[in-house]
Amino acid sequence: MNNGLEPERFYDHANAAATAARESRQEGVVLHHNNDKNRAKPAIALAEWAHELTRILADNRLELNCHAIVDVRDTADPLLIYEIVPYPLADPSAESDQIITHDLFSIAERLLRITEIDRWVLKRLFQWMREHKDQLETLGGFAIKLSGQSVVNPLFLNFLLAELGRGDLPTHKIIFTLSENAAVEGHSQAQHFIRQLQRLGCKFMLDEFGLGTSSYTALKSLKLNYLKIDRSLVRELPSSFIDEAIVRSILETCAFLEIRTVAGFVENEDIQTKLREMGIQYVQGYFINEPVKLESLIY
Repeated sequence: MNNGLEPERFYDHANAAATAARESRQEGVVLHHNNDKNRAKPAIALAEWAHELTRILADNRLELNCHAIVDVRDTADPLLIYEIVPYPLADPSAESDQIITHDLFSIAERLLRITEIDRWVLKRLFQWMREHKDQLETLGGFAIKLSGQSVVNPLFLNFLLAELGRGDLPTHKIIFTLSENAAVEGHSQAQHFIRQLQRLGCKFMLDEFGLGTSSYTALKSLKLNYLKIDRSLVRELPSSFIDEAIVRSILETCAFLEIRTVAGFVENEDIQTKLREMGIQYVQGYFINEPVKLESLIY
């Protein structure tokens, strides 16, 4: 690095160096140079990614898209739940390609900065909810996926308690989504996180269920409102007797625990028909509908 770097770049290089050292699992001192071969993406160094993340958040270059979760039961005029999907926007002043969402989130997790994205998303969503209360009455709610790093971060919980403690948001329309791995790896913190926010009226969904090895342990100990079955059990459901048996077991357990079930990645009519026959309650996927911008919900 040279002395011509702005303060943000010094921080981002230091953050990248700490990440490289942590991931190297070496003992002693690990040196980090600008020309390191360690790349998070071809031709983009980890430090450059860190700086890009800083700029994206500072310039508000994230867009909130919504993907509807549809009730497939015979319910008269059900209200749609929308899953929030953050989408990074390209820098209009640069000639770089569009940033891939998965790349950005993966790098943010490596840099231990994914909570910054979670905070940004929630601040923008809460602002929209406060400014469009009439429109909010026509919606079933919003599902927001949180990282495992955020769930175990006491400062993030304090941020949420302060925001929701203002009393100007319909908390029963806020559904926080946790991955199965996040719920299991930070189990005690996840339990505390869920209890604190459920007291305010928020709901919780467990995502990617069936992917990990401790699925039913999580169901037994976490007070959940929704469960989303992992895509690996959905995409071949019409032709796989094994997947069907597993999904039926999940549905039976959730019915006993009074947990509502969601199947994502519904990509064709055969899958949708099979899920409806099996008694799934909610479905989501590109066959049902495509994501839309949050602003498009205003009408």
